Amino acid sequence: MPTYLIVILVSLAVAVLAVMLNMASRPRRALLDEESAREAWLDAAAGEIIRQITLSHDRHAALILSDEGPALVWSSGREIIVRRLLDFDLLDEGGTLRIVFHDFDTPEALLTLDDFERPRWLNLLDAG
Repeated sequence: MPTYLIVILVSLAVAVLAVMLNMASRPRRALLDEESAREAWLDAAAGEIIRQITLSHDRHAALILSDEGPALVWSSGREIIVRRLLDFDLLDEGGTLRIVFHDFDTPEALLTLDDFERPRWLNLLDAG
């Protein structure tokens, strides 16, 4: 077998192995439903009355409106993060909303929203 053919086959095998290892180690993002978003928020703010829960269509984020103001629950890998929306910048980047928090604990949340839900979320964030 010619040397150049062996080099091509070994390179292809290494590339396939690298892709398979990358896919196997990639964490799947947690999916939210109303109940899991409610539980996550009530763990962080026990006793607060929730007026409305709005889930994103991809089920990776939920906007919670309570008597104390808006809050965000979103997934980052398998972890669910909860944050009250008090001091933040909201950047509308077309298909995504970037919420930049003004502290070091949670620097930002990137939410992928479709064309239908993005204006609704912007309206809820302004009204909250």
